[in-house]
Amino acid sequence: MRSVWKWSVWLSLIVSSASPALAVELDDFDKDVMQAMDDAFKDLEPVIGARNTEAAISDVQVLLEGYQWTGDYFKARTDTPDAVQWNAEGHALLESVLASLNRQDFEKAAESARATAKNCKACHEVYKKSLSR
Repeated sequence: MRSVWKWSVWLSLIVSSASPALAVELDDFDKDVMQAMDDAFKDLEPVIGARNTEAAISDVQVLLEGYQWTGDYFKARTDTPDAVQWNAEGHALLESVLASLNRQDFEKAAESARATAKNCKACHEVYKKSLSR
């Protein structure tokens, strides 16, 4: 019985040290930025599929502005280095979407848009619970 208790204590210590982001307070995070980004993401792939370059570029601009805001927000913190990295990767992916749209390469634009959505999801899996408090 004592052995089980020791293992549960060790396991809880490991889990808590492996998930420091769950304890991060994001009370000052602008949820309106995330909503605008969410709306732009929902619109982006359909307008790329419809080859509506103007609308897609407009969505990418909203997303780039959101990534700029979130990048600045997370860079100002010392407890979210993974969010800073995801932000940099996502920003680069959005630049790829924009470049592809400017070349009228809609397949590559859609591929980069999907990769950007996965990038957002990676960050949300860690931090979104903190935002919903």
